Amino acid sequence: MVVRVPEPSPTPLPVPTVTSVGTRDLAAMSQSRQAYERASQLDQQVGAHIAKVSTQRVQLTSVVRTKASPEVVQAAGMFKNARTVRQAVIASLILGPPRALEQESGGI
Repeated sequence: MVVRVPEPSPTPLPVPTVTSVGTRDLAAMSQSRQAYERASQLDQQVGAHIAKVSTQRVQLTSVVRTKASPEVVQAAGMFKNARTVRQAVIASLILGPPRALEQESGGI
């Protein structure tokens, strides 16, 4: 024997009431109509622009590089050699904080 319990019917949400309508920030009807007309043609304008892009030739580009500071050049030079990278890792382990003072990453 199966007994089914009826599900409660959903309670309708209250309908909000409008107490006042602010018209200060609303645009005039003619401005709204013009904005709608511009927006309705936007997909055609974007499509035409995309169609033009595929027919354009790729132009030459140039890269302008700023001079790096001597400190940046020295730091980058340290990582060009595997030996200096190993030395940097060992130095960070030796000169870093003791493991006993490091906080645990796990939760309490």
